[in-house]
Amino acid sequence: MFKQITAYMLLCFCALGVHADVVNVDSAELVRLAATGVAVIDIRTMPEWRETGVIPGSKLLTFFDEKGVFNAKAWLKQLSLC
Repeated sequence: MFKQITAYMLLCFCALGVHADVVNVDSAELVRLAATGVAVIDIRTMPEWRETGVIPGSKLLTFFDEKGVFNAKAWLKQLSLC
């Protein structure tokens, strides 16, 4: 039990330094990034793809379901298979 608590505390401590920056990417930058081998993961829903089209060369991996619910653990597992 002590090892589990220690591991959890260490994980929480390490997570303090983790953050993500949100960067807006226009279509020209997206094309440039994809051409260099950057994977493009399209997390939009099926209705969004129908409305605006699918990004050529992207991997379709919806994050939210039809009700707006997500399962981050399952999504990350699917992402690791891409």
